[in-house]
Amino acid sequence: MPKTIEERLDAHPELKAQLLALLKLAEIDIKWADEVEERTVESVRSLGHQVIQDCAAQQEKKISKSVRSITVLRFRPVRCVA
Repeated sequence: MPKTIEERLDAHPELKAQLLALLKLAEIDIKWADEVEERTVESVRSLGHQVIQDCAAQQEKKISKSVRSITVLRFRPVRCVA
């Protein structure tokens, strides 16, 4: 069953916080379009960095798990029969 967007964002708390901050920009009263644009660009840039960090962390976990399973298989202790 597909996860809800809320469940998916709960797995990425930093990303969720940044998305909520971006939504807040749409809800506050800012008088100058330039200010809105500047804040939005900063927020989206920061959001992009967070996405990259989350993606890298997931890849690191996958690779680490693979390496551990290979290491366990390759270096299993051998029992000597006397």
